[in-house]
Amino acid sequence: MIATGLRLENFRSYRTLELKFGPGVNVFSGHNAQGKTNILEAIYICSCARSHRTARDQELIFRGASAYSIELDYTLANGTEESIKLQYGTQSPDGRPSNERRFWHNRIRQERIADLYGLFNAVIFAPEDLMLVKEGPIARRRFLDLLLAQIRPRYFAALQRFNRILKQRNQLLKRLRDQQPMTGSGAFIARPDLALDYALLDAWDEQYADLMAELIGDRFELTGRIRERAAVYHSLISGDRETLDIRYRTMSGLKPEQSSEERCSLIRRRLEQLRRDDIVRGTTSIGAHRDDLDLRLDEQPLKLFGSQGQQRTAVLAMKLAELAVFRDLTGQTPVLLLDDVMSELDRRRRQALIAAMRDCQVMLTCTDTEQVQEELRELAGGQPLSFFHVDCSQVTALDTPGGVPGDTD
Repeated sequence: MIATGLRLENFRSYRTLELKFGPGVNVFSGHNAQGKTNILEAIYICSCARSHRTARDQELIFRGASAYSIELDYTLANGTEESIKLQYGTQSPDGRPSNERRFWHNRIRQERIADLYGLFNAVIFAPEDLMLVKEGPIARRRFLDLLLAQIRPRYFAALQRFNRILKQRNQLLKRLRDQQPMTGSGAFIARPDLALDYALLDAWDEQYADLMAELIGDRFELTGRIRERAAVYHSLISGDRETLDIRYRTMSGLKPEQSSEERCSLIRRRLEQLRRDDIVRGTTSIGAHRDDLDLRLDEQPLKLFGSQGQQRTAVLAMKLAELAVFRDLTGQTPVLLLDDVMSELDRRRRQALIAAMRDCQVMLTCTDTEQVQEELRELAGGQPLSFFHVDCSQVTALDTPGGVPGDTD
């Protein structure tokens, strides 16, 4: 998979921008805060409809504008040429700003933004990825969910349904909590007028268990693949001095080797056992929304006992595993986006990164190409390198990294 062109309007620091990419390594150099990362961010949004830096689309709009658009041209492994266009913040018929998101595939308007998943694949490695270790479970669930959504678009649809049912179930639990009388000992007092609410709760529980079993089954499988690949990469990077282990942590009793039916049955029983407590609290106590990845280095929690260097090595191994799993499961090689990470890695880590991505198209940002000249030549593997200089959101194509100007976009 190769990105061939990018057009931006009112995106981040760019009023307008049009770029053509080379098939190998594309290097964007320049001082900090000049707009390099914004280019990679726009490409990544075309793979999953979300930024790796913010969850607020409003923050992506050029100051003073009311909407942004991103259009990406790309070529699949079989040579098919396709395009994706995303637009946010269009005006409504009465002239007021609208927060609507729109999406076109091959210039045909699509009804659902969810249909974007799986069309164009990209893996990004950025300084923010350390949050996989440092933050709480949300960051790690997001890592799994975004990867699965691109590999298996049906997963994203199931996740959306699960979240809707979770919301409806919690609303019903709160209503029952407010209406259900209790004895002094905490037992519920039967009320015939609540029978319909309890019947509805039974229906939500059945759908909830089915979807939770499906999601967790996919997450178990993906985590197993990531775990196997990441362990190999981590061993190479660390020189076999440390062992990285990644496990999916979910409701007790659920195991990777179980069938979906076995998981579903167990979840239903647990929901029934926890029903009273869920009503009292007004929230659902078990589910895919509470799960996590357990990251361990030499059997110790990485977040608590890992140094900054060890955490960075583990995250690098996970991102390389993500790239490999994409190839394994889709037959497509994603575009690899490296946001100012080469300078953060020592030579051993840079060599491991290069070894894993020689057949990828790469978009790479850096402040000084001289620092990574040797790695860039090795990474290109004989393919021509494409250099761009970024200064105050003006992008100049260069004939060489030394600064021979080409065309200015």
